Amino acid sequence: MKKLFAQAITGFFRDNAIMMSAALAFYTILSLAPFLVVILTAAGYFLGDIRAPLLDQVSIFAGDRARTVVEIILENTEGRSFTASLSAVISGLIILYSSTAVFEHIRKSMNRIWGVDSGRGWSPLRVIRKRVLSLRMVALIGGAIVISILVGMTLEFILSRDNSLLDYAGNISSFIISVFVFAMIFKMLSDIVIRWRDALIGALATAILFEIGNIGISAYLRSSGVGSVYGAAGSMILFLVWIYYSSLIFFFGAELTHAYTCLYGSGATLPPGARRGDLCGGESDSHPVDP
Repeated sequence: MKKLFAQAITGFFRDNAIMMSAALAFYTILSLAPFLVVILTAAGYFLGDIRAPLLDQVSIFAGDRARTVVEIILENTEGRSFTASLSAVISGLIILYSSTAVFEHIRKSMNRIWGVDSGRGWSPLRVIRKRVLSLRMVALIGGAIVISILVGMTLEFILSRDNSLLDYAGNISSFIISVFVFAMIFKMLSDIVIRWRDALIGALATAILFEIGNIGISAYLRSSGVGSVYGAAGSMILFLVWIYYSSLIFFFGAELTHAYTCLYGSGATLPPGARRGDLCGGESDSHPVDP
């Protein structure tokens, strides 16, 4: 365990996770509005208006400050959905492309953590392929959010008379869904292939760290007065700070997943042209898995 955390901490600073977290916070803010438009439009065809349950899930996962920011965004994006007109189709494509920015940054960051450099030049086809992969993650994460909303609505229907039990069950369901979201990112959003078992173990550790970290982050934001000096923009600044510190936790979890896979897991395969030493720095005794 000591070696695992030591390697994760070393990798965290070696890969400049602090800078990657700052960039992820920036991309998250830019991608949030188009991502919400995509989710609301897609889910609206099947579930109708999901704004209220979506805000409830945001409160459970990220707190009231995040809920305030998301609520403002939802108010400003009201009525913006995909229609059949040419301008709307073009706008829809731009929205879809913008919503993938955060996942493209995560993909590049995950490759950096794993030491993967495919060494291939730029081409439009490769850019499109990477964006399609990021768009697939938008769909998967969006699906997880919809499932979380459905679970929350079901629990509210079943446990409507016991608020304390409802809150407890809601937190448990959100934790389980977050584990699978982290696992999907670790498994799918990079140019390496690892086993689901290793991805799930890393995701579980990340989710636990995320819950613990959220307690500390919330306590810090309540006592520091960071948002008060920014006046009307205070809620957005607090949300940005929360995303930044949460990103630090996420990337440390990614480093833990990397270290665990190299030290105790099943190893991973690399893209063509990458060397085995790039993956674990020559410290792993595990064998590569088959794609």
